[in-house]
Amino acid sequence: VNRAFNLPRLDRREEALSDIRKALEINPKSAPAHVGLADLHAKEQRHKDAITELDLAIEVDPDYANAHFQRGMANTALGNFGEALLDFMKAAELRPKDAIAHKNVAAILLRLKRNDEAVKAFDRAVEADPTYIEARFKRAMLKVNSAPQDSLADLEAIIEIHTRHLSTADHQWCALSYLNRGVSRVKQDKFVDAMEDYRSAIELQPRFADAYFNKGN
Repeated sequence: VNRAFNLPRLDRREEALSDIRKALEINPKSAPAHVGLADLHAKEQRHKDAITELDLAIEVDPDYANAHFQRGMANTALGNFGEALLDFMKAAELRPKDAIAHKNVAAILLRLKRNDEAVKAFDRAVEADPTYIEARFKRAMLKVNSAPQDSLADLEAIIEIHTRHLSTADHQWCALSYLNRGVSRVKQDKFVDAMEDYRSAIELQPRFADAYFNKGN
């Protein structure tokens, strides 16, 4: 099974599939093998087949966090957001330090327009990983009207993370953070500081139309 997990990365899907099927012949109750087969199905957009395998994995091992997580991904792809929410919530319960699981809970809650609950899920994601830029940015946008100072604090934190981790920070979210901090500074009549933020956004994303527009205005 371990070899099979690595083979798709080498574009050797058929060999991976053969290994996993062999593992399941030897041990039909191998939860990792069912998850591995589900992963191959998901890569081919066969999400219903993936869910079938993940159901089997969870039947064998109800506490297999990755099986719940992957089933959440498959259900999301199929638009089954209620089921996906339960899957991601279970994955986050089993792996409370998994920031991505908490972020995915929040993302589904946003789709279901349960914004207050989404904020709390983003809180848990940031608690699990304070450098998780995407979670901080999305939380900032949710709080921009209800708690503008909290929103600004997240934008400031993202920019600080970016200055400390230039090689790893996600430029997309950082550029958006500069843009939105610039908007906040304009509201405070801090026009020079706002211009610096717009320039920083453009430096990170040279084709960022909104940053050019705001800078021009």
